[in-house]
Amino acid sequence: MMRSDIHRKKMNLSGDLSSWNCWLVHIRTAQNDFVVVGCRRKYIPPDGEKYQNIWLKYKGPVKTEGNPISDVEYMVDSLGPSVSVSYYDQLAIQIKTNLLQLDEEMYTFMFNRLNIEPELEDMHIRFYKGVIGLLEIEGYGGASQDAVFEEVDFVEEIFVDVIDPLLDDPHEGATKEEWAPRLARYLAYGLDGGILPEDIGLDDLCRLLANQGKTYNPNANPNPNPNPNPSHNRKPKPRGELRQN
Repeated sequence: MMRSDIHRKKMNLSGDLSSWNCWLVHIRTAQNDFVVVGCRRKYIPPDGEKYQNIWLKYKGPVKTEGNPISDVEYMVDSLGPSVSVSYYDQLAIQIKTNLLQLDEEMYTFMFNRLNIEPELEDMHIRFYKGVIGLLEIEGYGGASQDAVFEEVDFVEEIFVDVIDPLLDDPHEGATKEEWAPRLARYLAYGLDGGILPEDIGLDDLCRLLANQGKTYNPNANPNPNPNPNPSHNRKPKPRGELRQN
């Protein structure tokens, strides 16, 4: 096994708006190089709901000089649609977003690309602030309500002020039965790096629950080993996925 990792697509010859993710595997025997590349083209315009899977396979004699798979990498980099749609149907995407019908990755992509997010009148931000308020009460040593989204009102009672109003008023086009699980998933996405990944995440919440009754400092090393491995420390996740074009 010579290589098995992400290949970052370097060209966009057709002006494609989609997101590309590629994985390359290179295996070498005594006589031949074998290369397999899997690519997924996601969020294809105009609705952003479709995707394509593309596979490239290569077999050739072992090359001892230069990059033995440069030709394969060039082929992957030059991939693109013969005809590409140059726009997203923002109205249709906004409607689906308002109904909370996207998955976590698509929420992130559409926010970063088109600045589209659910029209919840800042209630998702108030939920985020309310959770931070609960964490403060339980001894969380990280962010405070005063330090995030200062323009949004302070949340005293998260259930009364935020959760109950959101559950009782589903967006037009969704029943309460459909709305509740979609809302729960979106709010969990917001907590798990979808809003401010540098402040809190679901891993912080789990650690807090595991240390109930103790003061929790998110900057403390969770590894009790006197010679801790720095790789065990939590690193903030970026809100946006890496676009590979």
